[in-house]
Amino acid sequence: MKTLQIPFLILCLIFLSPILSAQDSPEDREFSLVLLPDTQNYTVEEFRKYNLYEKQARWILENREAYDIRFVIHLGDVTDHNSRDPESPGEWEVADRAHRILDEAEIPYSMTTGNHDYYWDEGFFREIRKNVFYRQSDYALYFGRERFDNADHPWYGGSYSEDNISNYMTFSAGGEDFLILSLEFNPRKQVLNWADRVIRENPDRKVIVVTHNFIDNVPEEAPYSLRNGIRSWGDHYNMPGLEGEDLVREFLDLHSSIFLVLSGHVAGSGHREISRSDGFAPVHALLTDFQSEETAKGKELGNGWLRVLHFRNSPEGNTEISIEDVSILPPEDPYFKKIFRKGKVRFNFQESYRQEPLTLNLSLYEGKGSLPLQEDYKDFTLSPGWQGQNRTPSAAGNRAGYTVAVWQSEKDGESRILSSRVAPGGLWEPPFAVNPEGSLGAINPKAAMDEKGFFAVTWQEQDDSGSGDVYLRLFSDSGSPATDPLQVNETSRGDQSSPVVAFTGPDQITVAWQDDRDSNGMYNIYRKVFSTQGRTIVPEEKVNQTSLGQQIRPEIASNGNTSVIVWEYDVNRDRRFTVHARAYGENPFSEKELSPERLSRLRNPSVALSREGLLALAWQNLDTGKSRVEARLYDPRGNRIQNLVPGKQLYPSVAPRIAFSPEGMVILSWQMDKTHWEESEILYNVFDPQGRRVQEGAVNTDSTGDQIHPDLIVSDGTFRVVWQDDRDKDGEYQILMRSIAFERNSP
Repeated sequence: MKTLQIPFLILCLIFLSPILSAQDSPEDREFSLVLLPDTQNYTVEEFRKYNLYEKQARWILENREAYDIRFVIHLGDVTDHNSRDPESPGEWEVADRAHRILDEAEIPYSMTTGNHDYYWDEGFFREIRKNVFYRQSDYALYFGRERFDNADHPWYGGSYSEDNISNYMTFSAGGEDFLILSLEFNPRKQVLNWADRVIRENPDRKVIVVTHNFIDNVPEEAPYSLRNGIRSWGDHYNMPGLEGEDLVREFLDLHSSIFLVLSGHVAGSGHREISRSDGFAPVHALLTDFQSEETAKGKELGNGWLRVLHFRNSPEGNTEISIEDVSILPPEDPYFKKIFRKGKVRFNFQESYRQEPLTLNLSLYEGKGSLPLQEDYKDFTLSPGWQGQNRTPSAAGNRAGYTVAVWQSEKDGESRILSSRVAPGGLWEPPFAVNPEGSLGAINPKAAMDEKGFFAVTWQEQDDSGSGDVYLRLFSDSGSPATDPLQVNETSRGDQSSPVVAFTGPDQITVAWQDDRDSNGMYNIYRKVFSTQGRTIVPEEKVNQTSLGQQIRPEIASNGNTSVIVWEYDVNRDRRFTVHARAYGENPFSEKELSPERLSRLRNPSVALSREGLLALAWQNLDTGKSRVEARLYDPRGNRIQNLVPGKQLYPSVAPRIAFSPEGMVILSWQMDKTHWEESEILYNVFDPQGRRVQEGAVNTDSTGDQIHPDLIVSDGTFRVVWQDDRDKDGEYQILMRSIAFERNSP
């Protein structure tokens, strides 16, 4: 079979080398890699008759020796609609049949997903696609781990999960050992941490990273391009993950052995040289996507183009990587004139990307190793792929940077409390159930953690009448249960609800809750103290000393020596709440009103204690006709020191959370409605010890949809916010977390 070879872009990654002409003999080349970009159009029913996907595979087979092809790399968007049809060959079946040709010939190849390989609703690509958010794909049915993890595929290294969407492969050629990392569309933080571990376990291999979307093909001076020509695409699909500058900062910057990033997604071709930190050699990024090449009928098909990367050692000791773009349809092919416009090959690629040749010195990509994981990171999904309602997250942590998050998950008519632990750097453990199966409706979870990593979870179990009991379960620093669920309240009459928990002393845990044991609709605040073995130290006792009115929604804070419980108090039962508090331990004080505005409407208090015993309090104030977040500092005896002034609040603000850093800074986070009670986002402020606002911004990086119900954890150098996120606007929430570094000008 003849081939039509079009030398398109001769790329020899960093500075000079003669352009490889079409007349160069294959024997002059050390070896080649073949890229399969965006095969999506070849799989749809309208274009299956051209059989271009299979023709590409057969071209690879027929030219294996001539080009010395060592590996084939798919760039994602295997299919167009992630569809399979049991009655006739569907999109995935077309892809499977093409790659079986490579399997039978024992030609190594790698695969991963693009955005089109996930379930989505019909419509323009910028429309919200419901199930892209959940990353549901039929990919695993055809290219799962079991296809590769066997003796027939010795080049297969492993994968992040059984679906094999994120995987790695190894091969050796040209005197070098290589590692190919294929990562899911918009890779999540936990996937990148897996990839980080793979690279660290293979320190002598040069690394090629493959992910579907990375660089753009627009000029770098275009207003919507970011540094290095990287453009953000994930926002179009409203799914958490890392791309562009975030992918550089949180992953590519960390490993000296990464020399090449391959991507598709954006029609056309492009190259970027991406500078990195710590003196590492630049990463070279190649964009390859031929899907928009037009047919004779003016329809975008791709026309069978694939890309060959030729690796060749130069006399100067550099490695030259030149690019040859090849159409697998020669002029005598019966479909040639039908497919190509007017019987001629037509390129749509921009002339601006025809570059002078470059060369690459692979020795620059070894010896410097890897940097530690970043402690500040974005949009980390704690509940990946968990469909259903995920609500009311609570999180706790310690100074070393460990985090435990808990939340209420509703699925198939059952409510469970799920928990997930995250180590420094975003090392994640999958969610597990805190409460046993068959328990009653479990809601309102709260978490606490001590400095050793031991953690406690409390929640309420609600029956059909709306009454509930409070439960506590303790876990060791390894995450294994230290106790069975313990019922906290000793009296089960009436309703016990809204529990909170804190470590309030050495090996001591306090749970507080609102209690209507008389079933008269009037609540009091109770507490109970446990040892870390689950034994009762202080039996349940009433916290509030004033019994008039309504006492609800307790919150608790401790610095290890003193603990403070605050709650909403409505003395006249007219829904005008103030905030009351009581302290225990080294600096105790009796019940007192911390908000001096009588007959106010102050709701949802949040409290924090510094190591020195200072008290920080935040609440939402409904007196002004729209809810605003306010915050104050108090001395260890509960006497007011000063107000903290949050940043601009354009719309109603609710659900404040407040915390101290070890250095005495105050961090405030809250939910602010973007469109006046319709959609919300999460904001934060940082105040120095003198009460001056020194840092502020939005926590969520994607402002589409609804982001609500934040919680806050602080450690040395960073703070983390966990929230409930519905960025794809389908009414079902996921639980996300972001870690934010304190700015250098902050103490």
